[in-house]
Amino acid sequence: MKKLFIIFTFLFIFAVQAFGQNSKVVSDGTISGSIPEDWEFYSLDEGVLFYIFAPEVEGDSFRENITITCEDVTKSIKLSDLMKVLPDTFSEVYDSFEIVEQGKDYFIFDGIVQDIHVIQYLKLLLKNGKFYSICASSDPDDFDSYYESFKKIIDTFKIK
Repeated sequence: MKKLFIIFTFLFIFAVQAFGQNSKVVSDGTISGSIPEDWEFYSLDEGVLFYIFAPEVEGDSFRENITITCEDVTKSIKLSDLMKVLPDTFSEVYDSFEIVEQGKDYFIFDGIVQDIHVIQYLKLLLKNGKFYSICASSDPDDFDSYYESFKKIIDTFKIK
């Protein structure tokens, strides 16, 4: 039993070091998550809670990023309701877009906005009358190489 405890303790310490190291917490007191240490974040705009930027890559014309916004909604609205109406909103914002994949709480879409071609992974969170939109944007050529990082970062965000 003592050996088992030592093994579990070792594995726990290793896991904390492996996953907790080189990351930083981003929080506004209501929503929080973790980003890699080499990513930058800013909170400058009233409409956007956070701007999160991947490290700059020399010669790359687009800096991959994640934005987190929050809007008040009626407490009776459901996530499924938002998932139904958002494509209409996309068509108002984007010059053109195509939904590539859709799940119960996310979209991946390919679109052109203000003459910039992007692929975006958008996850929705809803709690206590607040609708959080977490949107990761990438150049289409780089999306596949950023997808796992985007997903890992986005999945750390939780609402208190």
